[in-house]
Formats: sequence, structure tokens, C-alpha cells
Amino acid sequence: MLSTDEIVGLSIDIIASGSLTTLAEICYYLAIYPDVQTKVLNEINEAISDDNDDIMSEWNHFTANEVML
Repeated sequence: MLSTDEIVGLSIDIIASGSLTTLAEICYYLAIYPDVQTKVLNEINEAISDDNDDIMSEWNHFTANEVML
């Protein structure tokens, strides 16, 4: 039987490995589709250049980012 610490450790490992896999897939996708990479970068730059303190509130307005996620 696993201890609580072992269960927590395994849970963190599972979540972290899934996140890294997703990040790798996004990086690969952006690398093979430079037009999408440009769209995502432009949307991020527009949000930052608007001096918006809460960029995450604008996340839903990012059409290319919605496609990526």
C-alpha cells in the first residue's frame, strides 16, 4: 500500500509529465507552422503593448491561441 507522500509524489509526476508533453507538442506545432507562430506572437504582442495589467483576462480573445489550446 502506498503512503500519502508516495501518492502525492506520483500525482505530481503524472501532472508534470502531461504538461511537458503538451508543451512539447505546442512547440513542435509552432515550429512546423510558422504562420500560426506569427499569429500567436502578434496576438501576445498586441495584448502586452496595450499596457494591459491582466493579460489572462484577454486570453479568450486570442483566436490563434484558442486553436492552439
